Amino acid sequence: MYVGDDYKWDAKVNVQHTTLFSCNAQWTKGKQRHFDAFTASRDEERCQKYHNSCLWSTIWYTRNCVVHDGIVASVPETFIFVETFLKEWDSACLVSCPVTPSELVYWQAPTGSIVKFNFDLAFSSHIRTTTSGVVGRNSSGLIMAACSDFYSHVGDVCIAEDLACKQAVLFARDLGFSSVIIEGDSLTVIKKLNASSFDRSIISPIVYDIKDVVRSFDSISFRFVRRDANNAAHVLAYECQSPTRPSLLD
Repeated sequence: MYVGDDYKWDAKVNVQHTTLFSCNAQWTKGKQRHFDAFTASRDEERCQKYHNSCLWSTIWYTRNCVVHDGIVASVPETFIFVETFLKEWDSACLVSCPVTPSELVYWQAPTGSIVKFNFDLAFSSHIRTTTSGVVGRNSSGLIMAACSDFYSHVGDVCIAEDLACKQAVLFARDLGFSSVIIEGDSLTVIKKLNASSFDRSIISPIVYDIKDVVRSFDSISFRFVRRDANNAAHVLAYECQSPTRPSLLD
């Protein structure tokens, strides 16, 4: 295997729940690393939460290094990440932290004449499509307008998130609002839009397009919010997953 490649396999946990898969990797100058890729006692419950698929954060770690930073993680760096991740997971399994109602975050209305546009997406990686959902509300919490749009041939969730944000900005501009807040639960997109440094990621062309449209507003800000405070846009995106013409509600 080469750096950036991934490997997957299908298996079932045995009756005794003692299934074990180990990984041993060797690279230049005789260096090697060994770790348990899957142990039933540690990973069975975690993998069941993802529809019986074991999702490895390692793949996302190496992918994000390339996508967001333009850096290819070395084999030793990747294995160090694996070992650290497994230790953190084992520690987290020992602590139960239920979410109480007081810890939930709710949507907050904007002030004055500002209109807040929330955006989210529904992404289908297997068919490479995404649907955006945008909801604009005023200081009284009333929905001023909402829309959804369908995109095909989208192979990366980061691109999908950026397209949804761009849809929100264009939608607000076309409706003639001059003071807006663009809010979403994609921290990556929000951070890149608020950053002044040069962006080397694969979503940089879309980021530049959005920043160019920003000049059309008297006041605009980009804010990150948790999913539970972005529910309206989230529901709209998932309810409109259909390759039809863009829908608009006003």
